[in-house]
Amino acid sequence: MTDGPSIGRRLRLARLEAGLSMREVEERTGVHNWTLSLVERNKQRPSERTLARLAELYQLDLGEFLDLVEGPDEARRQEFARIHKATRKWASGAAPEEIVDRLREIAREYVDLDAAATDKTTGRAVLPDKETRAYEHELMTQRVALREVLAERVEAGDAEVVAAR
Repeated sequence: MTDGPSIGRRLRLARLEAGLSMREVEERTGVHNWTLSLVERNKQRPSERTLARLAELYQLDLGEFLDLVEGPDEARRQEFARIHKATRKWASGAAPEEIVDRLREIAREYVDLDAAATDKTTGRAVLPDKETRAYEHELMTQRVALREVLAERVEAGDAEVVAAR
């Protein structure tokens, strides 16, 4: 793979810096260790969903890795920032239970998308269309923003959030 030679290396370094084995990454993210191996060796292009899971685990900027995979796109970056900002704004005033409920909804939507992205006859993954990828991107962005707000509120000692966890 020649169109993004550094992403695999960067993900491998991030994993090693986090002190995680490929099996531990699989357990925490659901990304199969063989997929991770292919991505880290630049033999396979990671999906946005895989990047989102890894970026969150490694505490990396998702936008930076999406740019590495698809190339910088200012309109896309602005949309990512707009969704992120709007989600954080909503979450800042929301009760912890509402945030957790939205995170659960997002998880259910991911399951639905995974089911829809599987060929029923062969059981193999089907590449999502552009509209589905955009929706996945929106869900990932919301998830990242919601988790950031929860973490900040826990760090600030918000008793309501600590009790809800």
